[in-house]
Amino acid sequence: MQEDPELQITRLQTGDEIYERREPCTTYHIYPVKDKCHKRITAAVDIKRESPLSREGRTARKERKARRANEQHDAGTDEAYKIEKDQDDKEQDAFYLHSPYLSFASPPQVLYIGSTNHTPFTPAVLIHPSFLWKRYKLQYGESLAKTGVLDPRGVVSWTHNGGSKSDLKRVPTTLKGYKVRTWRLWGECGKNYVHEVNSKRKCRTEDWPDPDVLEIGPGATEKPVRPVQAEGVLYLEWDKPFSKRTREYRWRYGGLEFRWKGTGRTEKTGFWGWFVKINHLKLVAMIPEKGMEEDAQTEVCLARYTCSVSKKKNGRLEIHDERLLRLYEEHVRDQKRVYPIESEETRVKALKITMFYALVIATAVCMVSSEKAKREAVGKWIKEAAENAGG
Repeated sequence: MQEDPELQITRLQTGDEIYERREPCTTYHIYPVKDKCHKRITAAVDIKRESPLSREGRTARKERKARRANEQHDAGTDEAYKIEKDQDDKEQDAFYLHSPYLSFASPPQVLYIGSTNHTPFTPAVLIHPSFLWKRYKLQYGESLAKTGVLDPRGVVSWTHNGGSKSDLKRVPTTLKGYKVRTWRLWGECGKNYVHEVNSKRKCRTEDWPDPDVLEIGPGATEKPVRPVQAEGVLYLEWDKPFSKRTREYRWRYGGLEFRWKGTGRTEKTGFWGWFVKINHLKLVAMIPEKGMEEDAQTEVCLARYTCSVSKKKNGRLEIHDERLLRLYEEHVRDQKRVYPIESEETRVKALKITMFYALVIATAVCMVSSEKAKREAVGKWIKEAAENAGG
């Protein structure tokens, strides 16, 4: 019996098969910025923040040298245009994690899609951490990008406050707003905005709407603004902290379960490779087996995170876009996804602007931050125990 040449059977690879051969992927570099409070996630290598001995730094310097040589030799040619376009595409493929600071308050972190230099910021995810990294609450949706939802401080404006603490707890998609106070402590975000609001309050301009005053009743000049809600909520949970799976977080999206877990199989060359081996992470999706038992699931590795020992860089996140695209199209239940019959490259570009892709980045940032905080806490406890051991 001859095989049908038009019949092709493809399947998603398991977590172990990922290491047997290298697949094309998008590599994001995570750099802390502004006193390590915020993070920039970009596909372009920042040479100033890379170690001189790192592989990424050496490769980026060689590419920059070759690009400058081509600009001088092939200025205006198709080859020079292609090199410049590839570099622009990498710089546009970026995210930014903003950690706003307000004294005596804990506003959520905001994950923005875009780069400051090339594409405008688009808020996509609000990240609410919990005590001792037990759970992260992620509110997401296109509604966060509406005008006035986030003010210049980077927090939800009081106009879109969802209600009291009980209301926020009862309806997870409601947002918590923050007022513009008449005072401001040093280091708080939105300095110019706070000063502008307070100066207008002192002038008592009648036609200026105070962002903290909601006019309701017959004397109101404008209709009250209906508070915006997030389109969805997911929870990244550390469900077994005291077990063999201490480095495992779970979350669900589109009917599938995903897990961020520690791994020691990620390759890290160099002298410090062995020391950071236990810091690496991987993202797997749990796909139910057809025709098998209810609990039978297959792990499919979608992304890997490699830790860096540099103070100017957190690490490198590799996302297998083709595998993620296939999983998204075949298994994830998402009502908003509409893919035309296009090439795989076009569909991958469409995937990168979906909320699912932003949530992969957001959960990765949560894992990186929590694992780093845990290591620092354990190191501090060990140091204090050693210092107090002698009485």
